[in-house]
Amino acid sequence: MTSDVKMPLEDLLLCLDDLEYLVPSLAQIGSASLGHEERALELQRFAIEGNVFRRLATMRNRLTLVLEAQLSKAEVERFDARMEKIETWKVRSTQ
Repeated sequence: MTSDVKMPLEDLLLCLDDLEYLVPSLAQIGSASLGHEERALELQRFAIEGNVFRRLATMRNRLTLVLEAQLSKAEVERFDARMEKIETWKVRSTQ
C-alpha cells in the first residue's frame, strides 16, 4: 500500500494515550521481581482492571475506520487480506 492516510489529531492522540498507558505498564510488569505465578496473576489483574481489551479494540476500530474511509476499494481489499494472514496467539492447553 502506498496511499497516504490522514487521521484526525484527536483520534491519533487517543490511540497514543492508550499505547502510552499499555506499553510502559506491561514493561513494568515484565521487569518486576515476580515469580511466574505472581506475574501471571498481575497480568490478569492488569488486563481486567486496566480495560486492556477494550482499549485495544477501540484503537483497532479507530484505525480501521480511518483506513476504510480513505482507501480505495482495492486498497481495502489488500488491507483485509493482510489482516486475515495475521496469526493470533495460540493458547497452550493445560490438560
